[in-house]
Amino acid sequence: MSFHAIERLLPVGLRPAFRGCAKRINNGLLGGNRLRCTGAGNRLAINGAILTRTSITIVGDGNVVEIGEESRLKDAAIVIRGDGHHLRIGAHCSFTGILELIGRGNRIVLGDRTSAIWALIAAFEQATTVTLGRDCMLSSAVDMRTGDSHGIIDGAGRRLNPAEDITIADHVWIGRGATILKGTTIGANCVVGACAVVTKDLPAHTLAAGIPARVLRDDVDWVRDLGDLPAVPAAST
Repeated sequence: MSFHAIERLLPVGLRPAFRGCAKRINNGLLGGNRLRCTGAGNRLAINGAILTRTSITIVGDGNVVEIGEESRLKDAAIVIRGDGHHLRIGAHCSFTGILELIGRGNRIVLGDRTSAIWALIAAFEQATTVTLGRDCMLSSAVDMRTGDSHGIIDGAGRRLNPAEDITIADHVWIGRGATILKGTTIGANCVVGACAVVTKDLPAHTLAAGIPARVLRDDVDWVRDLGDLPAVPAAST
């Protein structure tokens, strides 16, 4: 279904909100959504995704939002303010929560088959990136931001808290209420415990928990479906 076909189904008052973007909505099912786009050179591409009660707000120029095939966004908010941002949600993803890009030239990338429930993922300031690899799973209320939204300076006026990237590799499970701080990298196949605060890099195949998070075990992996567990006796903890 083309954008223009969907636009004709909208109330008249909502139609102008789309006109700041080049739109491509291919077989996307849109129900109870709010879309607002102002500026120039913005692009919104919804490629066979399903959006329900989702709001997309783009204020600025040259921004790109791409939502992959068969991804599902429900009760989600995408907020983009500034210029040159890029949000890419891969195929077969599931997301509920907030995706926010503020400033200039920031990126958020969610790999294919990644899921999140009531997450806040934000890229702030200038040229920062949040990357989640393929098949990651975020439990409810996970928080990750590349910036602090406010500056801390020393006596000479030098900033002490610049924005930094967050990188999460493939197949990482992050538990409920965890916070992933800026400047951290989490290796593939990691498990992060509930309410942990990740302040430094975690190697691949590790289990980490606590405030600040520390590695508790270094030979782990995980599966989404308990039916996929190998038929071996349970390990001692």
